[in-house]
Amino acid sequence: MKGDKAYPNKISPKGMRSPKEGKEGKHISDTEAQRIYDSYPRKQNKTSALKAIKKSMLENDPQFLLERTQLYAKVAAGSQNHQFIKFPAKWFEEECYNEDPKDWAKTLGSSWGVVGRDPLGRVLKKWR
Repeated sequence: MKGDKAYPNKISPKGMRSPKEGKEGKHISDTEAQRIYDSYPRKQNKTSALKAIKKSMLENDPQFLLERTQLYAKVAAGSQNHQFIKFPAKWFEEECYNEDPKDWAKTLGSSWGVVGRDPLGRVLKKWR
């Protein structure tokens, strides 16, 4: 359809967007979605995860999603219960990136954000 005089804005007759365009013609980058997926602490169902990430990118800034995913990975790193880390598709579909990181830590049993403990939950000694 490129260069078609009947449809100069590249939108099909039925008003469909191209697969890489979101609402209001927002371009969704495969590389940005991949970077977000790569920073997620659990690698499961990559195809579903990338689809959910791209859907989230329609409503949110990719940089925001990347930062929240990296923060979730830090919280998860302090957890000894890795089975409680959600699959990435579910995490993005449920918009868990909007939750408070302290809630993530509680769910995962992580010591992240706990004063006086290291990321593995060990008590830190106070230096005098």
